[in-house]
Amino acid sequence: MLRLMVAGHTDAAIAKRLGMSTRTVSTHIKKSSELFNSHSRAPLAYLLAQSGILEDIPA
Repeated sequence: MLRLMVAGHTDAAIAKRLGMSTRTVSTHIKKSSELFNSHSRAPLAYLLAQSGILEDIPA
């Protein structure tokens, strides 16, 4: 989910691709934002990419 967000997909597109609700995707992204102390998607995507955390998760 986070890889798709970093790649620029909307919550709706991510939800459709993963077979879940848009609200579930939004909730997960919000929790990730809180974890990384980010207030919007762009900084969150940057922080995720810089952290290397997505490299440790199998695609």
